[in-house]
Amino acid sequence: MPTSTTPTPVFPFLCAGGPSGGSEALWTMVSAWLDPNLGERACMRLLKQWAESLAAPRSSVEEPARSLARDLATRLRAHLDQPARLSLASHMDISDRLLALRYALRPDSGASGPALPEVWILGPLKGLETLADQILASGYRVETFVSQADFFRALAHRRPDLLCMDLRHALPGQGGEPLACEIQEGRDRPIPIAFVSERQDLEARLAALRAGGIAFFHSPLTAPAVAEKLDHLVHRSRQEPLRVLIIDDDRLSAAFTGRCLEASGMEVQVVQDPLQSLAPLTEFNPDLLLVDLCMPGCSGEELAAAIRQEEAFAGLPIVFLSSVCDREQQLAALSLGAEDFLTKPVSPAHLVSIVSTRAQRGRQLRSLMERDRLTGLLNYGSLMENLRREFARSRRTRSPLAYAMIDIDHFKQVNDAHGHPAGDSVLVSLARLLQRRLRRTDILGRYGGEEFALVMPDTDLEHARAICEELRLAFQDLRHGPGGSYGRITFSCGLAGSQDYSAPSILVRAADAALYEAKSAGRDRVTVRGAHAHPEFHADSA
Repeated sequence: MPTSTTPTPVFPFLCAGGPSGGSEALWTMVSAWLDPNLGERACMRLLKQWAESLAAPRSSVEEPARSLARDLATRLRAHLDQPARLSLASHMDISDRLLALRYALRPDSGASGPALPEVWILGPLKGLETLADQILASGYRVETFVSQADFFRALAHRRPDLLCMDLRHALPGQGGEPLACEIQEGRDRPIPIAFVSERQDLEARLAALRAGGIAFFHSPLTAPAVAEKLDHLVHRSRQEPLRVLIIDDDRLSAAFTGRCLEASGMEVQVVQDPLQSLAPLTEFNPDLLLVDLCMPGCSGEELAAAIRQEEAFAGLPIVFLSSVCDREQQLAALSLGAEDFLTKPVSPAHLVSIVSTRAQRGRQLRSLMERDRLTGLLNYGSLMENLRREFARSRRTRSPLAYAMIDIDHFKQVNDAHGHPAGDSVLVSLARLLQRRLRRTDILGRYGGEEFALVMPDTDLEHARAICEELRLAFQDLRHGPGGSYGRITFSCGLAGSQDYSAPSILVRAADAALYEAKSAGRDRVTVRGAHAHPEFHADSA
């Protein structure tokens, strides 16, 4: 990109109340920096006002964020004193300072961890007496309201992640307006609503859509269907950022493209030599590749063709970014299976829109292929692929890696006594417990049946054993079924570490052998297998 080209801001300024408060204002201002509706100087004045408010003595912001805000305000003041437009380097400098503030003030930086998603149910709903228990077991905090007055009193002070309500509330009431419209009135951010109905006709679904519904459930609700749908609806706003790998030999162009994507909340990694892109593809695990078409040593077309030959990357979305304007050449590049072609210089707003849409769609399709439908965890094939990748990284970096096999004790008895839907509910409960208690970097999968597997990078056996022991105790304390009618359910666990074994397949067999030992020793325990293993934790020794 020529250095004389000045990028324009990308996202709308959403903070109607002005730049006055903490992390909420932060996210808004990071977006406002690239707002196409604001002139460059107007945008800088807004940013300066916001930064000064964060740096003020009576601000609730703590160090080092206050210091970062003060530096940003000083830098913007200096730019505003100059009549010249910002250079590309100045744009990138301000973007870097905004991103530093973003991470200093990010809401999830506390040690307490994120709160449980909150689901509200506005009755009456068929099956409501069991639905709350089923959702609670899936890892959500549930609150039910029979009275609309109680519901509106609660809504005045709090906001649910998802509201479930009968479809009749989407239809005009006595006052002429649907209750759903009354709930959303005056809100900048609408509450996500899932409507429930015994009807399945198109008119019912259209009524739900027109009332702002984001999901439609058929009544009576079943535990697996609700858990799967809620997991998708509630967590899609909390999922980890989209990852984009940029492969472009033009350092300045790649840097600016990366800043635009980072400002929108994506994680970005840049590779300037296309011949060095294989390792980042494996380790960074991007949701999308943004590839320059004309590069020395390997063209974008050749690189895309080579990547498509690898089965693991066959479905990875690729978007070409190039100054080539010839339509025939663009179509030839797209014929390799790329999702889109962007011509430099591209508007930042258009860049972010295309990349985010394609990457999100690619992540959804990959999730459908890689995930177990019931639990949402990785299926067996994806689990083993992730284990092979982490095992190789562990060998290369000489870092520890722990692998655990978890098996629900006496699971057949649950199915025999209460039916297979009850068994599914128990499997989902364990999956949600593992997802809530483990790190984002840990890898979870359903090995098969009632067996789960856990890959813990950068974790030695002693630490892994303590983690699995905490999980064992937490699972046995869960209440399964309506009123805890399924009784006490436990699991057994076998552990092994990568440092003791030469291949992933041998590591899996070792953990499986440790699991067998735990079962043989009486179940409800964690057993470690390896050259440096310690005696297993028994249920009565914790």
